[in-house]
Amino acid sequence: MAARRYREGESPARIFREAGLDSAMIGYKRIERCIARWRDLPDGDAAAPSATRVPAAPVRRRARSSGDRATVRALSYRVAELEGRIAELETRL
Repeated sequence: MAARRYREGESPARIFREAGLDSAMIGYKRIERCIARWRDLPDGDAAAPSATRVPAAPVRRRARSSGDRATVRALSYRVAELEGRIAELETRL
């Protein structure tokens, strides 16, 4: 359990990275919030019956602004450009 590993001194970023969630992908602030939420959980919480757990609140998504779309579009173009460069370099090898 992440909370137990954190209490044993392991870094939050390492816990998430080993779970396949790179901090560059999800952001350090989200990692900090998750650890803050989980660190006070009792060790046996993961084994508790689901009937005793409080259901999660629905996630509210904010509307994407045109700036967000532009950023995604620019990053998509950059990824495509880099993939093309990688393919070109691989053919040279």
